[in-house]
Amino acid sequence: MPIDVDAFFADLTARALAGAKAAPSFAGSMPMVGRGWRLTFQLADSAETVEVNAVRHETGLAYAYIPAPPGARARHLDRVGHLLCRAFERTEPEGPLPETSARAVAARQPETEPTRESMGIYLPGHCDRGCVFCSVSAQRIKGALPVIRPAALTEAWSAIEGQLREHAHRADEVAVEWSGKDCLASPLFDDALALAYALGYRRMGVQSPGSRLAVDGFAQQLAEHDVDHASLTAHGADPTTFDSVGGKEGAHGIFWTGVERLRAAGIRISLEVPCVEATVDGLADHVATLVERMGERTPLTIFFWYPSDDMEHTYGERGVGFPRALRALEKLRRRVPERRVAVNGVPECVAPIAVREHFFWSYGRQHMTFVDFERVDGCARCAARERCPGIVPSYRRTFELDLQPLSARPAESP
Repeated sequence: MPIDVDAFFADLTARALAGAKAAPSFAGSMPMVGRGWRLTFQLADSAETVEVNAVRHETGLAYAYIPAPPGARARHLDRVGHLLCRAFERTEPEGPLPETSARAVAARQPETEPTRESMGIYLPGHCDRGCVFCSVSAQRIKGALPVIRPAALTEAWSAIEGQLREHAHRADEVAVEWSGKDCLASPLFDDALALAYALGYRRMGVQSPGSRLAVDGFAQQLAEHDVDHASLTAHGADPTTFDSVGGKEGAHGIFWTGVERLRAAGIRISLEVPCVEATVDGLADHVATLVERMGERTPLTIFFWYPSDDMEHTYGERGVGFPRALRALEKLRRRVPERRVAVNGVPECVAPIAVREHFFWSYGRQHMTFVDFERVDGCARCAARERCPGIVPSYRRTFELDLQPLSARPAESP
């Protein structure tokens, strides 16, 4: 009698995630012809889903998550996908595996609210920061940013209005994610948000350095227009480091004021922490403090900085090599719960297994918009090849590189 595929993976999921808090639930599977199955998981605290490929091979199953579409929640969704893969890799199936399908069939849809499509809208305008790792800041310092002229704003507004109206008939299926150099400071933001809300868009997100969040009543204004999540950058542990890395005097105080006002307005927060020369030595203390202060439901990601082309000449001074970053992660590993923090941009093949398994490992490109990746010798036989984009060429030109494909590494003890 054929094995029920959904029942098989539902049981495997229950055993793999036993004891996990707010664990995703298995929602269905779709056959991949002759290879395995694409599994869909429903998040516990939202209508969003994560997909994982379960590929059958001679000795069992291999797993790889499907990267989330761009948006404020992409890093969080990638982190969940990575967690699922790791949990399944540690859980042996009980009994024989289902047979792979000779033909594809329609996926079973979960009986829940459908997943919403992410629609990013980039707003024109400038940023009042000068972050040491930001390409936009580097352009501003060199005087390369043009003045925004009225004609350009009119053209941009026409495009934004057209995009919002084009999809308004299915606004309940679309998640609008506002971004820009600082979308909240854009001269178009207030009108664009009001239009989106009037057209029926809900549960929107913003990505911002956050200066405007400290203005009285602004966070509440966001909440009243159904902005329900915000992505912020926590530049450093102490005010001096925070202000220096964030490129604005008083940025530390503005950040925490914004955090408290977002919380008071009921807006969820996700935080990102840069790993650069100015932050790496204090990284463990900084992130451990954030984990304690923000609580367990705030997604937190450490991103490893790579420069854009016009900033590569600063990389040796402002960037850090993988060994220093990994030493900081080893210190942090001893201070935060397992799977509480995500690491973005560091290839898994450079990390000791104890570090690799303690953190979520992701490869989101939000802070890598201006860089390209390349495959190097060893990538083709690495176990992470389906999720890792490779190495940034500027890293190879600046720092020494010692890679060992995961599948070729000797066994290590945690």
